[in-house]
Amino acid sequence: MASDVVSADLPFRRVREQSLWIGTTERPLFARLTIPASDSSRGGVLLSPSIFRDARASRRALRVLAATLADDGFIVLRFDQFGVGDSSGDLNDDEFLDVWREQIGQGVELLRSLGAESVSAVGLRLGATILAAASIESSLDLTSVVLWDPCESGRSYLREMNAFETLRRASHDTTSTIATSEFVLNDQASESIRSLSLLEATPKQLAPQVLIITRDDRPVSTRMKSHFDDDSVEWAETSEQSDVLEVELPSSVLPMVAISQIRKWIGSSLMPIAPLRLGDAKTTATIGRGEGPMSVRETVLTIAPRGLFAIVCEPVEGAHGPLIVMVPGRNEDHVGPARNWVNLSRRWASYGLRCVRFDFEGLGESAWLLGESDHESAVKTQSESIRSVVVAVSVDDPSNTVFVGLCTGAQKSLESAVSLASRGVCTINPQVGKSIQRATDRMVARNAGKFTSVMTRMKRYVERHEWMGQVVWQAARVFLPSAYSLKVRKNLAENGTEMLLIVSPDDFNPFPRIPLVRSLDKRRLKSTELCRIEIVPGLDHDFFNIAGRTRAIEILDAYVHEKFVTTTS
Repeated sequence: MASDVVSADLPFRRVREQSLWIGTTERPLFARLTIPASDSSRGGVLLSPSIFRDARASRRALRVLAATLADDGFIVLRFDQFGVGDSSGDLNDDEFLDVWREQIGQGVELLRSLGAESVSAVGLRLGATILAAASIESSLDLTSVVLWDPCESGRSYLREMNAFETLRRASHDTTSTIATSEFVLNDQASESIRSLSLLEATPKQLAPQVLIITRDDRPVSTRMKSHFDDDSVEWAETSEQSDVLEVELPSSVLPMVAISQIRKWIGSSLMPIAPLRLGDAKTTATIGRGEGPMSVRETVLTIAPRGLFAIVCEPVEGAHGPLIVMVPGRNEDHVGPARNWVNLSRRWASYGLRCVRFDFEGLGESAWLLGESDHESAVKTQSESIRSVVVAVSVDDPSNTVFVGLCTGAQKSLESAVSLASRGVCTINPQVGKSIQRATDRMVARNAGKFTSVMTRMKRYVERHEWMGQVVWQAARVFLPSAYSLKVRKNLAENGTEMLLIVSPDDFNPFPRIPLVRSLDKRRLKSTELCRIEIVPGLDHDFFNIAGRTRAIEILDAYVHEKFVTTTS
C-alpha cells in the first residue's frame, strides 16, 4: 500500500554514515556503515552489492535502503566487492572469487563485533549469488536473507549484461570474451564468474527466513522455483528494476516499493536490542604497490561545509608534483567510467602524484540532499564544491593542480582550471555546445525575466524526451560556442595552463559532409605549445567503444607521465 512506502529523504535526517576500510591488510575493502541515531541497535544488516555497471546504478538504492534500516534501529554495512569500486584489487587476481566469498563472512563478523546480536543480509543481483556462495563455504548464522532481483548464476549475469550492452550501442569491440560498454573480462575471470550458482545453496543454508524479490517483466526459471519451493521462502515481485539499472544515472529512480518490502521483512523478526560498540573507524588503507616504484595508500575524507565525499590516493613515501583532481560527470560517480578514475589515481600515485576523486552533493557517497530546492542549489554550486575539494587537499597552493574530467566533468574541469589558474587540465569529450541545461541555469542565476520561464520549460521538455535532446545537442555542436572555444584556450594560455583535449571525431564534426563545418572545426582544434589536441579514431562521446576508450586512456596516462610525473624525479 502507498502508506507503507518510505520517504527517501527522511531517514537521512536521523542516521549517521561512516566510511571505513574492512577486510584484510593485503586486500582492503572500501565500506560504509550506516548507524542508528541511538546508542543501541536491533541487529545488523549486511548489504552485498552487485558488480560493474549494476554497482554504480544501484548505489543510491542501497544507500537509501541502508538509511531506512538504520532509521529502524539496525546497523548496516555495505561495501564494494573486491576488484570493484573503491576496494582494492582487480578481477585479474586469480583468487578474486575466494575473496568474494570470504568478504561476506568478514562483514558479518564486523557487524557482530559492533554489538549486533543477530545479523541479516540482502544480496542484490550478482551480490545475491555471491551471498549464496559464501553461505555454502561456511555457516553465516544469519537471521534472515533477502535475494533482491537475484542472478540465478554468474553465467546468466554475464549473458544479461552482454545482451543489455548490445542494445545500448550498435557495435563494440569483441576481441575479448566478455565485452561490455565499460568492463572487459579476460577468459579466466569470465569462467570464474560463470561458475557461481545461486542454486547450489539450499534455503536452510541461507537463513531460517528467505525473501526473494523477482522482476515482474522477466520469468523465473522452473529450476529456481523448484529449488526454493520451501515453507521458509516467501516470494515478491517488483516493477522498478528497469528504471534503476537500465537507465543512465540522471534518469534513474529509487525503488521505494522494493525498499519498503525489504524493510518490512527484515523488521518482522523479533531481535534483541543491544548497545552499540563503535570504535574508531579505519579511514586509511594501504592499497599495495602499483605499477610504479611506490606503495599506495588511500584516505577517506568528508569535506566541509557541504559534506563532500572524497578519497585521497597518494604514495606512502610522500607525494611530489601537482594534485590530480578527478572531476565526476553527470552520468558517473567518483569511481569513474569503467573504474578508470580509481585505476588511474592508483597508478599515478605509485609514481609519486597525489590524486583525489570525489562526489558532488547529492551524488555517490556525498551528503544527501533533502528536497528539490537543495538539488537545484547543488548544481549551481558545483564549481565552489571543486574549489573546496582542492583547498582541503592542497592547502599550500590551490593552483598547483591538474583537473581531469569526461563530458560534463570535462566542462567543469575547464571552468575550474580557468578559475584557479591551474597547472594543467586534461579533458575527454567535453560538452561541445552550450546545452539548454547550462544556458537555463545561467539565466536562472541572472534572473533573466520572462526568458527564464521559457528556457526552463524547454529544458524540462528536453529532459523528458530523449530524441529532442539529441536533436538539440547536434544543433548545438554546430551553432553554439564550444566548451573548448578560442576564448577558453586563450584564458588557459594566459595562465600558463597545460591543456590536453581528447576528442571523439563525431563530437567536433557531427556533420562531416558539410565543408564549412569541417573548416571551422579544424581551426578550432589546432594544437599549440600549451594545448595538445588528440582526435581518437573509434572514440565515441559516451565512452562506450572499448578500443577508442582504451586508446584515450593510454593518451591521458602518457600525457600525465610526460608533463607531471617525469618533472618530479
